[in-house]
Amino acid sequence: YKGTIDAVYQNLDILRTHSPEYVLILSGDHIYKMDYGQMLVAHVERRASMTVSCIEVPLEEAAGAYGVMEVDEHNRVIGFEEKPQNPKPLPHDPTLCLASMGNYVFDTGFLFEQLIKDADTFHTEHDFGKDMIPDIIKRYPVFAYPFRDPRTGQRAYWRDVGTLDAFWEANMELVGV
Repeated sequence: YKGTIDAVYQNLDILRTHSPEYVLILSGDHIYKMDYGQMLVAHVERRASMTVSCIEVPLEEAAGAYGVMEVDEHNRVIGFEEKPQNPKPLPHDPTLCLASMGNYVFDTGFLFEQLIKDADTFHTEHDFGKDMIPDIIKRYPVFAYPFRDPRTGQRAYWRDVGTLDAFWEANMELVGV
């Protein structure tokens, strides 16, 4: 695949066969436990075109590693940078930023339109964080879905295990549970 968008685009036939009303796209290199139903409910209630799951992370952890979102008081995404070296801090805590978890809910028709638009675009890396999200937040309702522990409301366990070292560290954390 040429990128994350292209990976979904190359499988449009599967989506067309099943004709879902909504599509949930998940990153495969993260460890967490989430009720996707709650994310879908939030997406539908807000009449969003796209919903992005997110988590608060320390600035130094996010720098160069995660897509970082800026949201308004209703969690509408108003800014997005893919892996910035200097992430924009949260207004209520200058040590944290809002990182994308790489999980998305789309209205299916909207997703199809955006995938085809990206496929027809010459200058693109075919990446959700680099190309699609920064483009669509200007024109469509895109909302953040903050991922929290449903029992405490605090930051839930989430680890990006996209490298061998990160995978090992997450395994060591879970061995202690």
